[in-house]
Amino acid sequence: MTFGSTLRELTTICGVKRCNLAAALGYDPSYVSRWINDVKLPAVHSDGTLFRDIGVYLAASTALPARRRAAARFALDCPAPEDDAMFARAVAELLAGAYRDTQRSQSTRPVKTGRENASFARARQTSLFPEAIFEALREHAANAAQVDIICTTPIHAQFKNDETFFRQLRAALPRETAVRVLQFVDMDDFVNHLDLSCRSFCYLMGQDHNIQYEFYELKPGRSQGSHIFLIRDSLLLQYDRNPFSRELMLLESGDPTLVSQYSAAADRYILNRRALNDHVHMRRLLDNQYFLDYFMQPHCRCLLKRMQPLFFPEQLQRKLMPRERAIGGKMGLFLDGSRFFQTIVCYKPAFVDYVYTGRMSAFGRVVEVPREDRLVHLQTMLDRLSQSPEVRLCILSARNPICNYEDQSTSLFLSPSAAFSLKHQDTRDQVLYTLSSPAMIRHMNTWLDHMEALPPDLCLTGDDAMDYISRCIKLL
Repeated sequence: MTFGSTLRELTTICGVKRCNLAAALGYDPSYVSRWINDVKLPAVHSDGTLFRDIGVYLAASTALPARRRAAARFALDCPAPEDDAMFARAVAELLAGAYRDTQRSQSTRPVKTGRENASFARARQTSLFPEAIFEALREHAANAAQVDIICTTPIHAQFKNDETFFRQLRAALPRETAVRVLQFVDMDDFVNHLDLSCRSFCYLMGQDHNIQYEFYELKPGRSQGSHIFLIRDSLLLQYDRNPFSRELMLLESGDPTLVSQYSAAADRYILNRRALNDHVHMRRLLDNQYFLDYFMQPHCRCLLKRMQPLFFPEQLQRKLMPRERAIGGKMGLFLDGSRFFQTIVCYKPAFVDYVYTGRMSAFGRVVEVPREDRLVHLQTMLDRLSQSPEVRLCILSARNPICNYEDQSTSLFLSPSAAFSLKHQDTRDQVLYTLSSPAMIRHMNTWLDHMEALPPDLCLTGDDAMDYISRCIKLL
């Protein structure tokens, strides 16, 4: 018997629904159906984890009479079917043997090119990724030092803070495998969905799954009506609009020739193009005067995911800031927010966390400010704001129609012609991204304008913000 027919008969005898088995294993039901119908063999690790997991699930889901029927039908080495561990082990051995037999029988067939498994079917939406992505990673990329993913799907449609996708992606690969995503951005589409696009852009730059994103601008119109998702050397997914019905269709192919052609074309496209974001570290930016140049520009603005040492009085700078000459000389401008920042937008949870715990992010590390020093800092902030009416402090609600707190993974710093984002990590070597595209910087500034225009119940500004600080001081 083949692996598929063995699994099909086992689930029938045990009375197990295949959709429930798929859910327990973490697979899409359609993928398990492909195993059962002998369309495709699953990818398995050398330790046989998949077979063991199936055995454990069947043991937990099957009544004793059905276990006895299965043991008799397949002559299982299971003298005591009522023993969960024994029954699970016997089922795993049965499936492992059927898998090996099926592999041997298939080894004499002609080598597949990938065209045999190509499919074209209706797609619900581009944000719902098929199981084929994770299967391709398990099969073809498991032994690679680096996996490249190339995609032109709109970032606001593809990723909506989709933690599940990233967890599955990392789970399909060994921990040491690096993942690089080349994300192409059509600026026309970006502008048409500005709030969603900016939110996704910041989320992806700051997501914490050991995945490096590189963004490249796609010339307007190039992706119109068709979007691709590639795993280099493994898988092509192409989303197209049916010209007659306008339905969204999905082409899925593992043809290595086709996949390599698409990958090579993407590589040629970016050969002489600069990425929209440059992945750098705090030390490099300090060494090349980046921060000094940035803060010398007028009308700086920021969106804070974690509290920063803005308005920090000089006595606290000497007492609490990292004692490094480079930081003291080049970052002093940053601390005097009333002189160089036009607008400071801080999420209320970040502000409250600082008030109650004293934790803030300062130059690549977490600084804990004692209660008595927090009182001094907050009072200084209040005084500076009252003396500098041109500076706008906005305390942003955690949930708002522009960008919720959980959707934002970085703190963003903007001026009219420069921008960088700060990915918050509790490590010495802080990760940042500088933005190189003037168009992207303009769009991010427009996005921040939308936040500043939110009504008072979603964004405290002016006297309302200062009143909030006063109440925090009283609480302390």
